[in-house]
Amino acid sequence: MSWLDIKQKARQVVHDTMALPAQFRPRGGAAFDGSARLHYKVRTFGDLDREGYATTTEAVDYVVIDNRLFPGADEGDRVFFPQLNRAFKLEVKGESEDGIFVKWEVKEVQP
Repeated sequence: MSWLDIKQKARQVVHDTMALPAQFRPRGGAAFDGSARLHYKVRTFGDLDREGYATTTEAVDYVVIDNRLFPGADEGDRVFFPQLNRAFKLEVKGESEDGIFVKWEVKEVQP
């Protein structure tokens, strides 16, 4: 087994362990059930000014989707997490190292 095979198996274990039940709601089709991972990240950025380093922080929610469960995921589609009673609209598609697990920046919307 190669290092890449081991890494892919690890990704699958993380997804299987951490994913929550989710309902995918494509803009142009019927909703269907699956699972996805919800994450929260704080992005820090800034620049030097004359009094030191000025930083700004921004909260970013993102959802990791298994492309095999939601192959047509597109900007504007929604993911609803029933256990949390929270819904998110897909906004910015991130890069996927393996083509299977894709990280989307999302914006919370009304369920």
